[in-house]
Amino acid sequence: MTRQPRRLALLGALALPALIGFAPTASDVATTAVPACAPAEHPGGEWRVQGHDLANTRHQPAETTIGPDEAATLEPVWELNASSAGGSGSFTGTPVISGGCLFSGSTAGWVFANNADTGELVWATSLGRAINNSVAVHGGKVYALTGLRAVALDQATGAVRWESDFIDDQDGADLYGSPVVASFPAIADGTEPARDIVFVGVSGGGAELGDEEARHAFHGAYTLLDGATGEILTKRYTIPQEVWDEGYAGAGVWATPAFDPASGHVFVGTANPFQPQVEHDHANSILKIDVDPRRATFGDIVGHYKGSGDTFVAAMEDVPCVDIPGNPPPWYPQGAGACMDADLDFGASPNLFTAEDGRLLVGEGQKSGEYHVLDAETMEAEHVTLLGPPTALGGIVGSTAFDGASVYGPVSIGGYLWSLDPFGGTPGWVSPVADGLHWAHAVSSANGVVYTIDVPGFLRAYDAGTGMPLLANPQSEAAPVGANLGGGVAIARNTVYAVTGSRVVAHRPGGGDGGGGGEPPVPVPGVPAGTVIAAHPSSFASGYTTRAAVVPVGGELTFVNGDLAPHDVVAFSADGSDDQPWCGPFKSGDCPLFWSELIGLGESTPVLGTDHLTAGQTYDWYCTIHPSMRGTLVAVDG
Repeated sequence: MTRQPRRLALLGALALPALIGFAPTASDVATTAVPACAPAEHPGGEWRVQGHDLANTRHQPAETTIGPDEAATLEPVWELNASSAGGSGSFTGTPVISGGCLFSGSTAGWVFANNADTGELVWATSLGRAINNSVAVHGGKVYALTGLRAVALDQATGAVRWESDFIDDQDGADLYGSPVVASFPAIADGTEPARDIVFVGVSGGGAELGDEEARHAFHGAYTLLDGATGEILTKRYTIPQEVWDEGYAGAGVWATPAFDPASGHVFVGTANPFQPQVEHDHANSILKIDVDPRRATFGDIVGHYKGSGDTFVAAMEDVPCVDIPGNPPPWYPQGAGACMDADLDFGASPNLFTAEDGRLLVGEGQKSGEYHVLDAETMEAEHVTLLGPPTALGGIVGSTAFDGASVYGPVSIGGYLWSLDPFGGTPGWVSPVADGLHWAHAVSSANGVVYTIDVPGFLRAYDAGTGMPLLANPQSEAAPVGANLGGGVAIARNTVYAVTGSRVVAHRPGGGDGGGGGEPPVPVPGVPAGTVIAAHPSSFASGYTTRAAVVPVGGELTFVNGDLAPHDVVAFSADGSDDQPWCGPFKSGDCPLFWSELIGLGESTPVLGTDHLTAGQTYDWYCTIHPSMRGTLVAVDG
């Protein structure tokens, strides 16, 4: 018997029945519409894309009521839990606020629209495959990247307006950056209509953590789509195809680009080489790409800046190295190639700002610990400032904020924030987050306050002028919110919205009714029948509790998650039949042999597909969100 995941019923007044179990294609998607968004107009402004605006400033200029004094009194006023809203999964992006609603996407492929003032659920749509980033709102549509496709939803109803073809078919490809919509107005003489171009970057986290063949075969890419129809207009590789035979590989795009409407260019960073013995100039670089469909250079890389390159130490190839405690090779070959490879991606999103002389500048943090400031026209460095130690984990990974005077950003190792004068390259203050590894956690700012979320899920606020800590507040009084997996903060409508683990939480000075909602604590799931695979607290760092499991062919297999972070159990083997119910989001031939839903703290779910196992065979599994977590399944006669 197939059992649905066990979940705690939270915020019952907002809960809807589960819409669908699986949603292989857009045509199968179900949506539910209930109450309306708040009034669209509000003096506190909106936050319509991952970086607030197309320049990725992550700054809210319209905020005037929550300053340093008020930030110290922030308390939760309402919260969204995916399962209580009829969906599932956790949240990793920055919430988006537009037209009186808050929009968010979950790691289980759900998109939610909530009244931004009350938290009341307006609609929820399942897309069937993980959303690992922020959605974007533009022109009445909500754009999401789900699995390896782009999807546009109707902003008012959640109905699917279009679904793209697969963005990429390389083994180990993934979509981790957020979509960005570049708009081009119609030409006055009527020769060119208005156009919306959607930029989607392709990264290769799965390939980097795979075997040597997969790593060496992967090449970073980006795709430009028609925002009206989802048609793929062009796809380009960051490394030119004519030099692949020379060994160049990698250079994925997992940052969210910044767009300059005046020039029609986007700027985006790239990742490390997957064969560090031969590093192309477009790896560990910032690219300048023409996205104006009216030009002959549409889609071309028209400039680039080379950041700090990886260091390949051939003599260290056979030396075991561990970047994260509990994740020894071959399960986590970070920087894949040789121990001490630097792996110096540009994973943070770039900021655009204007110099005193009117020149456009591009600033972006790198895992080298450096913040690079470039002239956008020439792509030459103005200055480079070292703000933290270079490591495979960062350095600077989380996206930075710019408030018109200073840039604010995180450093991973040790966990701290910093400020910088981007025009002169002079560091300002340094202030501790004290979460040990502040990895991929973005920074936001508004009205003299800098915000971030730490690994345990606390909302933190700092005085933008001095770095003085103002707030370190748990985001729910009722239950653990789950580990922060790169979630960010948006400030809009005189409210601070924070994403962390299993929840999106709205905060205002002094709080209000529903700051946790009187919810009961998350229960420990009971022990199910049959074979159990388990994850324990901090499994995201140390691996599954169950490293090997024996299951009869066709027998019950259940995954139980006791970790704050979301996990799943998915076969490495892509031998699943395409007609299996979980195979819809995968391209033909890539369906895993067995599969579970991605679940959060205190949840359990069946692992489907045991009837396809062969007695006497062993099968490896992994977590799609934390690929370093692995285990082995042994099949026996039923």
